[in-house]
Amino acid sequence: MDRERKSVLAGEYVLGLLDPAERRAVERDLAGDADLRADLAFWEERLLALVDPVPAEVPPARVYARIEARLFGTPDPAWRARLPALWSELAAPGNRGLLAAVLLVKAALLVLLLYVLF
Repeated sequence: MDRERKSVLAGEYVLGLLDPAERRAVERDLAGDADLRADLAFWEERLLALVDPVPAEVPPARVYARIEARLFGTPDPAWRARLPALWSELAAPGNRGLLAAVLLVKAALLVLLLYVLF
């Protein structure tokens, strides 16, 4: 194996990009290959230094639920629970005037659009 390929392989090893068989092969070759060990040390020093200052952060469970809903189409139960509350809020007595005004403006825009097109 040439020097450049060893360096790339060592970098991929440090980043965790190798499949298990390739990882075991690199670990087996480390014992007898000084160049590979040097490349591994080089990449560990360069790459792992970039990761150290970043603290691990666990996002809230609701974030995972929303990601899954977007990726796989599973509904977010919290969203469904807020839907009746949103409708109740819009239909509340204090908001009925605003709701009526918005509907009136939409109807006027639709009439204007139809008038311009036909």
